[in-house]
Amino acid sequence: MIDKQDSYLETSGSAMFTFGIAKAINKGWINALTYGPMCILAWNGVQSKINALGQVEDGCQGTLVAFDPAYYYNRPVDVYAEHAYGPVLLAGAEVIAMLKKYKFIEDRGVIVLGQD
Repeated sequence: MIDKQDSYLETSGSAMFTFGIAKAINKGWINALTYGPMCILAWNGVQSKINALGQVEDGCQGTLVAFDPAYYYNRPVDVYAEHAYGPVLLAGAEVIAMLKKYKFIEDRGVIVLGQD
């Protein structure tokens, strides 16, 4: 729940946002200089949830539509939540395409669009 500071971090949602941002950059819909560094930071967060066995950690099990926030607070997470894998793979592929198209560098701790 992105508007609740005390809810857990869920990997597939973060991967979906990362994919969407990278895709928009690659299509030229949004500016790479403005959004690329954020996208790289988002991907770093997503990839940190891939363990040594290649499993995606903190994927929430499937949800229904509910109007009670407690339903979402208490959703179980595990590495067998299959629907976490698709968004992570899509995000990774789109970030790879972005990195082939644009050169990003780290300058004094800040990721910026580099020059060839």
